[in-house]
Amino acid sequence: MDFPLDYVRGCFCRPESPDTVYFKNASAPWVLSTVRALEDRTSIAFDPDEILRETRESLAVFLNSNEASSEEEIVFASDVRELARSLSLGLGASLEPDSEVVVTEIDDEWSLAPWLALEQKGVKVRFWPLKRPGAGLDPARLSELLNERTRLVVAAKASSAIGTIVELLPVALQVRDWKSSFVVNWTPFLAHGAIDVRFLRSDFVLASTSSLFGSRAGFLWGRRERMRELREANPAIFEGLETEPKEIDALGAALRYVEELGLLSQEMQIQPSEDYGRRRHMRRGMQAIRHYERTLTSLALRRLAAIPGATVYGIDDCDHSARRMPHLFFRLRDKEPGEVVEALARENVRVEHGSLGCPRAVRALGLPEDEGAVSASMAHYNTEAEVERFAEVLHGIAT
Repeated sequence: MDFPLDYVRGCFCRPESPDTVYFKNASAPWVLSTVRALEDRTSIAFDPDEILRETRESLAVFLNSNEASSEEEIVFASDVRELARSLSLGLGASLEPDSEVVVTEIDDEWSLAPWLALEQKGVKVRFWPLKRPGAGLDPARLSELLNERTRLVVAAKASSAIGTIVELLPVALQVRDWKSSFVVNWTPFLAHGAIDVRFLRSDFVLASTSSLFGSRAGFLWGRRERMRELREANPAIFEGLETEPKEIDALGAALRYVEELGLLSQEMQIQPSEDYGRRRHMRRGMQAIRHYERTLTSLALRRLAAIPGATVYGIDDCDHSARRMPHLFFRLRDKEPGEVVEALARENVRVEHGSLGCPRAVRALGLPEDEGAVSASMAHYNTEAEVERFAEVLHGIAT
């Protein structure tokens, strides 16, 4: 069975006309029609508390957490940055002035800001540098950074700008050896693959659902014992974090879409999923997305390899597309990124350029922070024909 692309495309509101190639999904993804309808409502027809309970339990299934413990483990907010600030304050309260925190160069600035703020109380923040040429993170380098003063490691699952995916299990195991806390920013990867917090072995996971098909909430998941510790130390730690009921309802609709996609994809030849309940369908839905997006990524990398003067930053080998998201970060020789974006736009191909919120990663690649590179970010509702059209136009620009 093939990926149900026609069904998928029919579920979304398109931001542009059908003849436009839209590859700006990292910053402005398509929105599910069901999500748009819920967000456009002026009132909620059902009990907001019941919506919150059901959505929290659905998210627990999506994360492979425990539905019964979801009220303790999952907190929502309208903006994930509010959750990140609350978490940093909660964890920071127990840090001594000589404590150390490790963060990464590939992360977004919004994710880094709450942890960098800990320097005000004397905590030392150490950067885990980007490794070239793959633009990933080297576990061996992390070993050099960890020591008896390390109390916290914060890492992203992927670079939202460059597209490189980070294998986090080896990181979690190293962090556990030093009895440190491990916080993961899952936002960049949320819409591109399955998550399993039991396997991940992190203490906390933060994510904005803005990339998840148009829903606009933020969530924090934490291991039950760790969340209890935070609340015991500061009972008001998560108070005042407000979320509109329709935002929670919209997230529930996005999760239902994932589950439906899993049901439709049961006959696809992909890695087996857990064989129990809703989790089976949710994970399979995300596996189907990941499988199809790898096809788009491999095709795009092959086509860019044939374009004169094109340099892809991060993993550029189409045989290793599993190690990156469908986000291509590239430049053309002798052409400014903005110039390339404008030339593509004239041919109805929409991409963007800059640092995409990751200026440290851009600088680490040796690129000007303000210009960055061209970003062509695809998603599971894009087509191979759109990739071919994008490559054809880009080839004309390059030559």
